[in-house]
Amino acid sequence: MLPADVTGTDDLCIGFRKAEAYQAAVDNYDEAAYFQINGTTVNIETILNNGATSTTATGAAAADAVAITLRLEVVDRVVTFKVNGSVPGTTVEFTFDANEKIIPFVYFLHHTDLMDTLYLQKWECGRLYSAVTR
Repeated sequence: MLPADVTGTDDLCIGFRKAEAYQAAVDNYDEAAYFQINGTTVNIETILNNGATSTTATGAAAADAVAITLRLEVVDRVVTFKVNGSVPGTTVEFTFDANEKIIPFVYFLHHTDLMDTLYLQKWECGRLYSAVTR
């Protein structure tokens, strides 16, 4: 559930990134694909090969004190984004480079208008395998 006042959210990022040294700024990772909530806006952000962060507005919105379900699936390095069980109105295609180790992550930064408590009600990570025909 999001806090009583989501406007205090500057960067709430939930997704996957390359396993690498911690970066103080989320935009400094080499490769990443994640949902980013900034105030009431739900974006998808991606970074490939240390390039600039690409931001895409999904058309979904966050609301004060309302639960939102964000799901990222990575199969064969291809990322699929879902908001509340559905692919958002605007989405992106993203594929991690071959042989990259990727890890789940959460990153949070307050806006100058501080928000109150943020609740992460459920965090589930697992590995999906694609079907292999032999």
